Amino acid sequence: PSLPGPGGPPGAGGRVSDEQKIPAAIIELFHLLPPAPDRFMDKLSRLVIDLEGKLPPSGEFSQLRSPYRLPFTKFLNRYPTEALDYFLERLRDGFAPQGRDPAALCKLFQFILKSPAASPLRDELRKPEWEDKLIRFTMLNPMEGPHRDELRFQGIVIVRTMCKAYPRFLCDRTRILDALLALWRSPERRQRLSAEESLELAHLMESKMLAKCLLSFLRQEEVDSSPGSRANQILFGLLGIFTARTVVDYGFLKRFYVCELPKRYSPSHRKGIVHATLLCCRDPNVSQELKVQALQLIVIPMLTTAFGRTASVDPTP
Repeated sequence: PSLPGPGGPPGAGGRVSDEQKIPAAIIELFHLLPPAPDRFMDKLSRLVIDLEGKLPPSGEFSQLRSPYRLPFTKFLNRYPTEALDYFLERLRDGFAPQGRDPAALCKLFQFILKSPAASPLRDELRKPEWEDKLIRFTMLNPMEGPHRDELRFQGIVIVRTMCKAYPRFLCDRTRILDALLALWRSPERRQRLSAEESLELAHLMESKMLAKCLLSFLRQEEVDSSPGSRANQILFGLLGIFTARTVVDYGFLKRFYVCELPKRYSPSHRKGIVHATLLCCRDPNVSQELKVQALQLIVIPMLTTAFGRTASVDPTP
């Protein structure tokens, strides 16, 4: 449904007031000031979160169309190193302004990182010196408790954003790729998947976002498809989602296996993938259900393509 426009009824969030325009104009000035990121970073972050909390739920200036994020993004772009240090450390430490949603800072950072205006921030995060900090502060943080779950989820969202902006991101950052693969293999993720009814709505997407991140790596043609390679570990590992009961749609993954994978690699690469898959199927620890998925989604589509036929996707999960 479309959001109400500027002509919406009073009180519905449709009208733009000076109370919203003036703070946005003031925040706009900060990226023009002499360098002082340590002095303003925390204050501006808290201010933006507080101002957004007072916006109406819909309208031209609303929580969905905040007038404060673009001006704040300009400030962050001027100091990308300091900005990333600030946000990652606050995420790790569980910062939230008093009386506000504990996830408010996460939402603000994720929205800004995804925005077209944040290219300097993403370019900075792409550098190799951030790889270790991103892993330690989010996805593989050693702390216990609910905050650890939120950190892991936020780390996956960050990587997903980077993969969309830079398709080769995981090819260049193999330690992050290994961290994602470790999360996918973890018994804790499978346990969360089996108890979806108890998860927060956003966290239902954890496995789906992990799968999409790993797919972005597989879609790079230069990946090694020899037995034992990361690519084959991922290809076989992702099949496990089809042996689980879930309300999330993984049709995109099935289409990748059946329609895209057989055509993506050269004949020699396809031969390596089939050989590696059959080796995995010989493992007595692999369930019969997973072996069936491997044959249906990897081996048969590969052979069908090799014999010049067109594979089709079974719509049933």
